Amino acid sequence: LLRRIKNKNVKVKMPYQIPVLEKLPTLAPDTKVLVQPKYDGTQGIFTSIDGHAAALTRSGTELFGLRQAAVELMELTRKSLGREYTVFAEVEPFPWSEAGKWALPGKLILGTPVKWKATVFDICPTTGFFAGDYLRKSAYLDRYAVLKSIENSLVGCGFSVAPIQEEEFGRAIAAVNKSFYKDEWGAVRAKWLGIPCEGVVLRHGGNAYKFKPSVERDIYIIRAIRSKKGAPGWMGVDVKEPTNHVEIWGGVTERNWSAMVGKVVEVRELAVSSAKGGGNPTFIRSREYEKEFDATTLEIGICE
Repeated sequence: LLRRIKNKNVKVKMPYQIPVLEKLPTLAPDTKVLVQPKYDGTQGIFTSIDGHAAALTRSGTELFGLRQAAVELMELTRKSLGREYTVFAEVEPFPWSEAGKWALPGKLILGTPVKWKATVFDICPTTGFFAGDYLRKSAYLDRYAVLKSIENSLVGCGFSVAPIQEEEFGRAIAAVNKSFYKDEWGAVRAKWLGIPCEGVVLRHGGNAYKFKPSVERDIYIIRAIRSKKGAPGWMGVDVKEPTNHVEIWGGVTERNWSAMVGKVVEVRELAVSSAKGGGNPTFIRSREYEKEFDATTLEIGICE
């Protein structure tokens, strides 16, 4: 522990953690799944190492700004559950803002004072966590029951417990897709159970899946571009907002790379953030025969 305090770049070797898969499973619409809001911040793993409380990222970097909270959680679980438990939470800036979200991890690592709020979504005996087997073998609803049993104590430490609801797969996806809204900072977010969030996490058969809603847009392709590594892409503008430039990388191939210049294409992009790189659009299909766009309305020089 003293070595970590002196050298903040030292990482803790982390055991198995449940991966949240990016691709949704193929399920019948009426399949029952467990749904939770996907909070929008940085994950904090509140645990203890050699008897010393610590808050860590998924990769094992210590979040020094959360050390006192880790101490309180360790004491809470010892008193309420009879042994030490590792608590998994999503830590968000308070009040939430997109800029605050991106700045939060660095501030927590350095121990810079910052206002935050945390929502607990999982729990595990610390010995079982570092043995690497408990999360693999235990059922999520059993772990969630442990969380609910100490919910009042968690609230006393400033932590809330993420709500969970059983829902049909198809209904859950449709509900999240319909919940888009733009917040006061211009970030596009979703809602689940009235909670502003990035999307939802669906749990089924011991697996967890991330679902971030997507939106479809019509983009006029100005020119073909390449990444620094040579991958083909397009620079375009939203036909409804011609001043809004969009880079498209997914679905662009050498075959369609130059062919789509000067045409309107339909793209799908994650509606998770207005930040640069917050979900590159993916090409779906050309709409050149369905949509018209007058390129002469673009500013001089853009099409060069």
